[in-house]
Amino acid sequence: MKKLLSISLLALSSLLICGCEKTMFGVPESQWNQLNKEQQDEVIRGYNEQQRIKQQNAVFMSAIDTAGSIIKNNP
Repeated sequence: MKKLLSISLLALSSLLICGCEKTMFGVPESQWNQLNKEQQDEVIRGYNEQQRIKQQNAVFMSAIDTAGSIIKNNP
């Protein structure tokens, strides 16, 4: 039974590794290579904007967590 489980996990790991394609700014490399320079620049701008928004959200969520902790600890 353990041998079957080990083989299954190995097979699943192999599938996951093979199914992972390198990305360029969130776009699979195979698609990235088909884009012209203008399209690549647009993808980069969009990616950078998403990262900026994620960073802002992280700051806001941290502030909300801090405020919640203060309220919780000081009823």
